[in-house]
Amino acid sequence: MEGLSKVIERLDARIDDGEQYSRRMCLRFNGVFLPAESGKDHCAERVYDILKGMGVDLPENAIDRAHRIGRISEQGKQQIIVRFKSFRERTLVYKNRKKCKKASIFLDVTKKRLALLSWAKEAIKNKTGMYFALPDINCNIGIRMKGGNFVFFNNEQEFIAKTARFS
Repeated sequence: MEGLSKVIERLDARIDDGEQYSRRMCLRFNGVFLPAESGKDHCAERVYDILKGMGVDLPENAIDRAHRIGRISEQGKQQIIVRFKSFRERTLVYKNRKKCKKASIFLDVTKKRLALLSWAKEAIKNKTGMYFALPDINCNIGIRMKGGNFVFFNNEQEFIAKTARFS
């Protein structure tokens, strides 16, 4: 039974890796104002407007798809998921995300990685020598350590093993 559970864990990790890989060209724009009657073409136009405001000049065909997800807030703001045609363009936008005044830009990580990130943020609150947890540009979850190094992990057990000496 124990061997079977390890096989299931490995398969689950591979499924999550595959799902994350399918999201590698995507970013999430949170807090974007969109009129309720606007269509999917309007989402891409709105993202291009945001990018121009950030000073990021991408060609008009840089976005493969853009559509709204989730509910509209009381202020009329929504989340847009954007799939770029190239990883280079997606990375350029992500690296300039702090210049964005009209939305918050996040990596599109899987639910499993998002839960691991939340867990890691809670876990490092009581540890010395660890500053913060974050996903890197490839959506791997890591922690910045005291010396400026990063420790990356794929699950809670791996986190505990790699950071045991900092407890």
